[in-house]
Amino acid sequence: VYFDYFFFFMCLIFFFFQAEDGIRDRSPSRGLGDVYKRQMVALFNSEHSVKMAEYAFTGMRLYVTGFLFAGFNIIGTGYLSASEHAKEAFTASVCRGFVAIAVCSVILSRIFGIRGVWLSFMAAEALTAGITAWALLKDRKKEAMA
Repeated sequence: VYFDYFFFFMCLIFFFFQAEDGIRDRSPSRGLGDVYKRQMVALFNSEHSVKMAEYAFTGMRLYVTGFLFAGFNIIGTGYLSASEHAKEAFTASVCRGFVAIAVCSVILSRIFGIRGVWLSFMAAEALTAGITAWALLKDRKKEAMA
């Protein structure tokens, strides 16, 4: 039942957010960050600014890499909280949701400028993934000793 709703919703999105001239983007895709990138940027670029679109295309490629780490963090913190490691799960969640993103955005924006702002999500998720992996390995060692 939910798949039917999802399929219908995706068909609507693909129908309404096609390129202005009805032709698909002819530039070769370099991964998930490039799928319908022009249509996604057009949603937020109502003035059709070329410079803003260039920033967004570059930013989307940098930003989407953080989803790989985010998936690991979500699964890892879910496992930690389910296996009665609330302190570690809470630490990873707070780091992911506030601390790491704030620190990474300030530091990376000073070093790399606008690219640093886009990279801050990926860096914060990678930092949190390290914390989550450490907590998971610590839990595994405890279970091996028991």
